[in-house]
Amino acid sequence: MGMSITENFEAIDEEVFTEFAGKCIAIVDGKVVVSGDSFKEIYEITKERYPGKRPLFGRLPERNYISYSF
Repeated sequence: MGMSITENFEAIDEEVFTEFAGKCIAIVDGKVVVSGDSFKEIYEITKERYPGKRPLFGRLPERNYISYSF
């Protein structure tokens, strides 16, 4: 049947956050399968490519770096 929503979320690693920072993503079976700038865009593509699957959709935050000096 595929991975649960929780399993899909837990499969997101640091590389995904770096590569897709600020983007909307769709995750199916633990892998980012579609990314884009709008949920509508990725929803339509995901629905067409992965019928019958239950993808996880989300927008990843922009990468913000904080620099400290002592």
